[in-house]
Amino acid sequence: KYNMGVANILDLSGGATPEKVIRAVKVVIQDKDVKGILFNIFGGITRCDEIARGIAGALKNIPENISVVCRLQGTNREEGISILKDVGLNAETDLEETVKNIVLTMNRG
Repeated sequence: KYNMGVANILDLSGGATPEKVIRAVKVVIQDKDVKGILFNIFGGITRCDEIARGIAGALKNIPENISVVCRLQGTNREEGISILKDVGLNAETDLEETVKNIVLTMNRG
């Protein structure tokens, strides 16, 4: 639909910690073909606020030329959205809107 490919799919699994998110982002951005990161978080066992803390901590490692968008849905979603907002990152709750946002930001790149 958007004529884009996926460089990496990463499943953090249940109980992911902020540290695990930061480590995962460091691995993903080693791939020089990565132009954007779409975090699609459905938190049940893993709380959205914990993932958001990891994303917030990982932002300093992500080069400015890589677009970052987030979708949070699930346990402690509102707190997670607030954490991301504090670091200047908006979080969507709708996956389609999140995908549109990554496409828009990458095309502006």
